[in-house]
Amino acid sequence: MMSREEWIAVSGLLEAGAAVGLLIPVTRRATATAVTAMFTVFLAGHVDALRRAYGSAGSPTQRKVHAGRFPLQLPLILWAWSLRNPGRRR
Repeated sequence: MMSREEWIAVSGLLEAGAAVGLLIPVTRRATATAVTAMFTVFLAGHVDALRRAYGSAGSPTQRKVHAGRFPLQLPLILWAWSLRNPGRRR
């Protein structure tokens, strides 16, 4: 099993690869689908971060940061999904 730091590093590499894939017209649709899935899966990590922030070891700063990040996932998921249709401009 990977450590938390390893998961963070892998997710960062996935995000960097996704950025490149979105820039290439031939791979944009498949990459947008994968990015949508990735952001959806990341919800679990955000829920866990919120759970830990509101746990006994959490701080007020962690609570604010994670409570602010969580609702941003839905617009990111919708944005990534919208990139699947190259004819539509957003």
